[in-house]
Amino acid sequence: MEAHLCVQLGNIALDGVRHNEAVEHFTAVVNASTFFYKSPIHLMYDEFVVLFGWDLKSWWQTAKQQQCCAFFRAGSFGEAIELYQSMMDKIDEDMKADLHAWFAALE
Repeated sequence: MEAHLCVQLGNIALDGVRHNEAVEHFTAVVNASTFFYKSPIHLMYDEFVVLFGWDLKSWWQTAKQQQCCAFFRAGSFGEAIELYQSMMDKIDEDMKADLHAWFAALE
């Protein structure tokens, strides 16, 4: 629940052109995702989709994309590029095309 709130606050900050604040919110979410991935809860992601309609895998991916966007807009290009490369290294070819198109559309 806290991670969901941080994503919403990050999106509001991005919309309000408060990029550094958005970076903080999305970084909190991404750090939480690292914790959850190491816990047994990540084994239940499919069950969350069935029971509650929560697609946590794509939700974490969206949080990382938004974090990268916030870094870019805040002028932290090194961090944005590093995060982008990290995401590209961990996904399949179909998702790579989608991710590339998403970032290309940011301008």
